[in-house]
Amino acid sequence: MKTNLISPFHAYANCSRAMILDVRTSEEYDECHVSGSVLQTLDSLNPTAIQTLRKNGEPCYVLCAAGKRAMKAAEVLTAAGHEDVSVVEGGIQNWIDKGLPVITPSEQLSLKHQSLIATGGIMILGVVLGYLIHPAWYLLAGGGGILLIVSGITGSCPMMFLLSKLPWNKRTGRSSCRL
Repeated sequence: MKTNLISPFHAYANCSRAMILDVRTSEEYDECHVSGSVLQTLDSLNPTAIQTLRKNGEPCYVLCAAGKRAMKAAEVLTAAGHEDVSVVEGGIQNWIDKGLPVITPSEQLSLKHQSLIATGGIMILGVVLGYLIHPAWYLLAGGGGILLIVSGITGSCPMMFLLSKLPWNKRTGRSSCRL
C-alpha cells in the first residue's frame, strides 16, 4: 500500500483538525517539535493507543527527522487498520526549512527537566522538613533518591509519567498551528 505524502504547509494549514504524530526519539522531540504534536517513538509505536488519541477519525500526519521513520510508522498504522494516515514530506527538518513554527526548549521545559526539578524539590523539601519539623520527613528525601534509582535502572521515570498528565504537558489547542 502506497503511503500518502503531504507537504509541511498542508500539515500546518490543517493541524488544528488533525493529529500530528512525531515518531522521533524523546531527545530529538525535546530539542524541537511541532506544537500540539504527540510523541510516540517508532520503537514503542502502539497503533491502539494512537487510535484512542485520534479524535473522531481525524487525519494523522506522521513526521520524524527526515521521513524514513515516519514512513515505517505510517506502514505500521495502516497495517493495523488506521485510515487517513499521511507522512509529512521531509520531516521536521523540512518543516523548519519552510519557516513553519516549532517549540524549542527555550519555550517549554522538557519532561526530563521538569522531572529533575520536581525530584530535586522533593528531596530538598524532605531534608528541610526533617530538620525543622520531624526526622520522619527525611524519608521524603529518600523517596526522591529511590525514584531516581528506579528511573536509572528501568529507563522509565514515574515522575515524568505524572508530569505528563499536567495541563501544560498535554496535547491541547495546537496554538502555533493556528493560521
